[in-house]
Amino acid sequence: MINRRQALTRAASASLLYSSGSAGMLSGRAFGFSSDDDLGVASGEPTPDSVTLWTRVPLSFQVRSGNLDVRCIVATAPDFSPSTIVSQYVQETGPAQDFTVRLRATALAPGTYYFYKFTTDSGYSSVIGRTKTALDPFALQPVRFAVVSCQDFTKGYFLSYRALSATTIDFILHLGDFIYEKGAAAVRTDVIGGGEATTLEHYRQKYKLYLTDPDLKEARRLFPFVHLWDDHEVVNNYSGPALAASDPERMRGGYQAFYEFNPVDGMPSFSDGVPFAPLTRALRFGKHLELFALDQRQFRDPVVCGRDLVVQRCKEALHPGRTMIGADQKAWLLDSMANSSADWKFVASELMMMPVRTPKIPLFNFLADGENAAGNTFLTLDSWDGYPIERQKIIDAWVNRGLKDIVVCSGDIHNFFAGTIHANPDDPASPGIATELTTGSLTSKGMSEWLGSAATLVARRGISRQNSHIKFLDLTHHGY
Repeated sequence: MINRRQALTRAASASLLYSSGSAGMLSGRAFGFSSDDDLGVASGEPTPDSVTLWTRVPLSFQVRSGNLDVRCIVATAPDFSPSTIVSQYVQETGPAQDFTVRLRATALAPGTYYFYKFTTDSGYSSVIGRTKTALDPFALQPVRFAVVSCQDFTKGYFLSYRALSATTIDFILHLGDFIYEKGAAAVRTDVIGGGEATTLEHYRQKYKLYLTDPDLKEARRLFPFVHLWDDHEVVNNYSGPALAASDPERMRGGYQAFYEFNPVDGMPSFSDGVPFAPLTRALRFGKHLELFALDQRQFRDPVVCGRDLVVQRCKEALHPGRTMIGADQKAWLLDSMANSSADWKFVASELMMMPVRTPKIPLFNFLADGENAAGNTFLTLDSWDGYPIERQKIIDAWVNRGLKDIVVCSGDIHNFFAGTIHANPDDPASPGIATELTTGSLTSKGMSEWLGSAATLVARRGISRQNSHIKFLDLTHHGY
């Protein structure tokens, strides 16, 4: 199977078709780190009366006896004066959790800023974190949030988080690829596990490396996150059932490290050694917004049609039982959206839902091995374009249940798209039933880095002509 990286590498070599310019990248030293680094604090999963708080006790404050107690203080002011303290917690951690701590602060007021810090008897005193609870479900105040995705450590610095830290937002929605299982010596160096994580300890080291970035740590200190994963938290393009059958140990390692190092609730459970992670959930933010977070890796059927990138959609992709999210999650999504009283229903989808057909121009003919039949060759079949029957069932249910004001927030594809999801995605003349906003990557290579500036301009024009439902397309910039 030719994967996305291999196909795009071929595109980058296609100078016989188009002159290619080299994309500018920040140069930097090899980035070393120590397991003794203070990884800061974080918060997540905000509701009107609670939030999850996180830290990790650095090596120099861990104890030889193993476990130790970590205290957490929550207050309404950063000076933690007695009159501002609202709650205190004690939680034990140790080697089994790599000395990470996640706890749920409860009995909080809606739409309110809180400050928190962690301490231990061994001398650890964390930085002061700030978080914010969600608005009451009937509150009419506006909600502001940022959507981020795909932050390959080796491809650049997380400067977008620095920009976000200067804004006033309520939370950050992270659609996944927080880490990448593979690494290299590039703009910044990541050679953990020899360049690829396969074990729990490798995945833990990946998170510790990524969290040495000061801008990422500061954004986690200032804002609550809502986390999803995509594929690179475990392995590229993985299917949960397929990976559970072929390499359950690797799957367990990726899942456990994700929960240990992010402010998410719960922990994977295990049945016959195979993990199950409870990532599907809904979060309400005032009268205006309910967010429905999907897990599009754990239950999916594998990618088909020989490869995932710039490929004709084969008959296997059209099998009526083929699924990306599984029957139970699909039923939950449709019922929850139908029962929601929020003005806007936002679906957090790691992967694009809108079709992206490739134009019949020499560049894409080359990438598709000459298979670029008009209308049937797609940019990636790892997205919903590889699961069109299930996508249509979801769209039909939205129409039949009279759901309106739907927005799909997606990522994964490393470039920015915005457009309309139609009642029949193959017919742009059919009614529009939802809007999709796809965020570009924070650092991971987008089309401009792979193709060069001249070919990217050609690709942008061709994709826009071939996909009239796409109203905005940016193949050059990174950000949120």
